[in-house]
Amino acid sequence: MTGSLLPRLRARVDDEHLVMVALGLYIGALVTLAHLHALALAFPVLTVAGFAGMTIMSTFNIAVQPVLPAWVRGRGLAVYQLVFAVTMAAGAAGWGLLAERAGLSTALNAAAGGMILNILVATRVRLSIAEDIDTRPLHAEIPQLGVRTDPADGPFSSGRPG
Repeated sequence: MTGSLLPRLRARVDDEHLVMVALGLYIGALVTLAHLHALALAFPVLTVAGFAGMTIMSTFNIAVQPVLPAWVRGRGLAVYQLVFAVTMAAGAAGWGLLAERAGLSTALNAAAGGMILNILVATRVRLSIAEDIDTRPLHAEIPQLGVRTDPADGPFSSGRPG
């Protein structure tokens, strides 16, 4: 469902507003889950939360790609994904610890409060903040050595006997 609906939403809504609306839906879902006591009612709320979470994550994944220069995009995306995965795991452990010590409702309400702070930050820091940054390498020119080199020079050769 998310895969077919998101492209249509992205065609109509810019990334910043899409993330803010998804954060709002996620906040509503967390607060609802914090006060919900019927398991059957939790399923539609979790569906909304899942859609909102996937919208946020996919929008961030798309937003990071054009910011990275082509010559390092693969490595940059790998680092981004690593940081994302580590922080998700650390966050899950932290929220689980809070839920164990203070209760699930408290943890869900605290998470909703944190997401409200995210919306406040998002009104100041735009996803498009890095669009005007020149990401070309500092030394894009081919260096001139002043001497002629041969591929067979040096400790490594092309595999042909010298």
